[in-house]
Amino acid sequence: MHLPLPSPADPPDAAPEVITLDRRTIDEIAAGLRDLSANALGRLEHGLQAMAGGDFTEIAESTAEPLMLASDDAGLRAVVDVFNAMLQRTQAALDAYEILRRDLTEALGDQSCLPDLLAALQSLDTHCLSDLDGGLQAMADGDLTRAARPVTRPLRARPGDRLGALGDVFNGMLARSRTALRSYDAVREDLRVALGDESCLDELRQRLQSLQRHCLRDIEEALEAIAEGTRLSRPIAPATEPLPIEGTDSGGELAALFNRALVRARASVTLLARIQSGPEPGP
Repeated sequence: MHLPLPSPADPPDAAPEVITLDRRTIDEIAAGLRDLSANALGRLEHGLQAMAGGDFTEIAESTAEPLMLASDDAGLRAVVDVFNAMLQRTQAALDAYEILRRDLTEALGDQSCLPDLLAALQSLDTHCLSDLDGGLQAMADGDLTRAARPVTRPLRARPGDRLGALGDVFNGMLARSRTALRSYDAVREDLRVALGDESCLDELRQRLQSLQRHCLRDIEEALEAIAEGTRLSRPIAPATEPLPIEGTDSGGELAALFNRALVRARASVTLLARIQSGPEPGP
């Protein structure tokens, strides 16, 4: 077979250089091109298609070998050089693909967890973290009824597949957030039982201060006067008011406990007031 190849040094009307190729040479070049197409480029194409679909398990390796045709013919050597250069560039692309594939597998797993990761992050932000933030703000305002419970589920890989570093990091972060949510809800419920649906803490603090300044002081001074056989220079009467609650379910156990103690304290003040207003103690 004869292939004419023009030579750049030849004038336009010069006869082109002719490369003589025998059947063996043609077969070797054809086999090399088929190997390059099916083996190297084909595997790269399949790998990229799998990668685009989230499958990072498709290994793309080439067994194509460079042509080693020795010839004194400059034109034939040029054909071989072009083929080998194409093979070298294809191999470089395969190497780059393999590096990218391994990096993506390490980060996102054998089957990309990226879509599930994005959905889980959105759920974590929209539900878990937002509920926790809203619950803490409500608690700071005295509302102890805002529950915050875990909603987002951890990522899972198929049996035998790796989940990937990002999936593992997310699952670890999710586990800590779920623990925080459960801890918040447990603390919130304990406070709700103790202080009521709407926290009575501020009112309870005010009532306790009033109880100390008035009722307890009156009881202490009245008892001292009785022990000394004298009278108080001022009248005493119950001053502290009970907390306005309808029941322990809404008002809290501490409010109910305070009110029960206050009833006794007010009764003591009333009794001591009657004693102080009785007949003048004898000498």
